[in-house]
Amino acid sequence: MASKLRPYDTVRVATDRFRGDGVPSGAIGVVIEGPRDSWLLIEISRPDGATIAIVSAKPDELELVDPASLGPAPELSAADQNAFDALRQGGMDFHGPKHVDHHLLFPSQAAAEQAAKELRLMKYLVRAEPLGQGEEWRLLASHTTLLDARLIAGTVSAMRKVAVSFGGRYDRWEARSLK
Repeated sequence: MASKLRPYDTVRVATDRFRGDGVPSGAIGVVIEGPRDSWLLIEISRPDGATIAIVSAKPDELELVDPASLGPAPELSAADQNAFDALRQGGMDFHGPKHVDHHLLFPSQAAAEQAAKELRLMKYLVRAEPLGQGEEWRLLASHTTLLDARLIAGTVSAMRKVAVSFGGRYDRWEARSLK
């Protein structure tokens, strides 16, 4: 069955080969590309949808998973649903991975730097920048992912927790094609 895997299939990792990337056997992911020369590109996510790693795996290292067995998808907020709707209206192709930027706002540079460390541990690319003349700082936490409601809702939930943990707030996300 694993040899028939295709993009957007939900899979379980059946090997310890990716443990050094933070991906233990049993981790859940999504096929984002392939098969190409017998390899599949897999996005591995935490249960809340936040990306842990993107790895290249062979079909025999993966097991197909019924997404319904993972429980209900997190609810999208009205703002997130509006973002999806705007992308659809703008002609976004939802097939394949996209570059996603998450905007988090913090009351000071020190708070932003602490949150940035946490987000880097979560495998996000992070850029910090001051907002205007005041003390407020913005973090852009970027990653490549599928535009899937479950993944986005989970990632936004994780981002909100990080923002609140360091006295900040989650502002929004934006997506664009990788090209």
